[in-house]
Amino acid sequence: MESKFDTSLRIYFIIAFINLMAIFFAADWLAMVTRPLMIPVLWVAFFQVTKNVFSPVRYLILFALFFSWIGDISMALQAMDSLFFFIGSVLFLIAYIIYAVAFFTEIRNRKMMLAQRPWLVVIGFAYGFGFPLLFRKQLDDMLVPVILYECIVTIMILMAFSRFNVSGNKSFQQVFAGVIFFLLSDSLAEINRFVQPFILGSFLIMFAYILAQVLIMKGIADQYAFMEEKVI
Repeated sequence: MESKFDTSLRIYFIIAFINLMAIFFAADWLAMVTRPLMIPVLWVAFFQVTKNVFSPVRYLILFALFFSWIGDISMALQAMDSLFFFIGSVLFLIAYIIYAVAFFTEIRNRKMMLAQRPWLVVIGFAYGFGFPLLFRKQLDDMLVPVILYECIVTIMILMAFSRFNVSGNKSFQQVFAGVIFFLLSDSLAEINRFVQPFILGSFLIMFAYILAQVLIMKGIADQYAFMEEKVI
């Protein structure tokens, strides 16, 4: 029998598919309507599956999803006013910070892996600074904000990577894949908006974003299942 969690994931992917098809076929009104419907499904799914969990991480993930939802609403309205794009970007930045804090909270009592592998930090921030610098002429006044944005994403990725050997293997893989998809989505969005729009740009950006959110949510949910199995 299918669980409520599995049903929620199925609903999420159905809405996501409709949204992607709307983007592909340029049905802007349908894309605008369906985008804000996805995250509430994940929020309810995570809330239900972790209802017996009393951990700061649980509430942080719920807050991150909430800010992502408000960000989605803003992004859905960007065609009406470009200001909504920047509002949405700030809201997603807040969500990323909350995700990073959630991942750090999981490992705060453990010896941090990054202290033993500082080269990972160097590589991460080399991308955070280097990627925007490749397009410094096109970014112009947006260069510093984009660098800041990418550095926050980098911190989130490093915190997710630090969960290695702390979380269950399945949970680690899903969460880390999720933050990488966030990086891909944001990098494509920056190119598509500030450098040069490209074919299927909006479709690929949203595809990566959809995977990012569900992988992180499911990865954290699976971590709680992993912890319960260890106790048993």
